[in-house]
Amino acid sequence: MLADWPQMNDEDPLVLSDEAIASFECFQALTRRIRNARAEYNVEQGKKISATIIASGALRESIEAEIKSLVLLAKLDPAEVTVLESGSDEAKAAAAVESVQLVIQDGIEAYLPLAGLIDPEKE
Repeated sequence: MLADWPQMNDEDPLVLSDEAIASFECFQALTRRIRNARAEYNVEQGKKISATIIASGALRESIEAEIKSLVLLAKLDPAEVTVLESGSDEAKAAAAVESVQLVIQDGIEAYLPLAGLIDPEKE
């Protein structure tokens, strides 16, 4: 079967949402930073690690909505991933755990516990 490639109607403008673009860029940066940390700490390719993500407002909600994608793309353990509100008691407790802190952008951080990243026997 052959069909023409779908064409956009030139009369209707392309719909753009600055909020959606910012949300996607944040998700991209979060995924990239977690994957870079995995590479820096020589985490085995198939090993799933835990993560705590701290964000606020709409960005936290968008990360929670795409948590399955983040788990898949960053190779995280779905049972060990939490998204917390900035400034909450849980977020402060997560920051106190010995972990790698990744600052993604203003107001968004990720914590990867060292226990899941480093194998003491190999070190």
